[in-house]
Amino acid sequence: MDNLRLVNDGNEVSTDVVHDGRNVTFVIDDARIQDGSTELFEIRADIVGAERTDDNYEFELRSESDVRIVEEATLFSASVTLDD
Repeated sequence: MDNLRLVNDGNEVSTDVVHDGRNVTFVIDDARIQDGSTELFEIRADIVGAERTDDNYEFELRSESDVRIVEEATLFSASVTLDD
């Protein structure tokens, strides 16, 4: 995989991505989620070195504990709900 990114409403919102082969951290500098609102984020990546170019791949998040959202300045965390 290459070019991992976090997308919200069609726009890339991640300014930095760190991945260690198991975990991925997306840094978002300017995303604002209003109190009481809900936002949908998508993880996207380019698949490189695949034998077939017409295959689709999906990331799998098995439980809500696979995702953490933390505001760095205040350490405030947001709840996460996974859609099927």
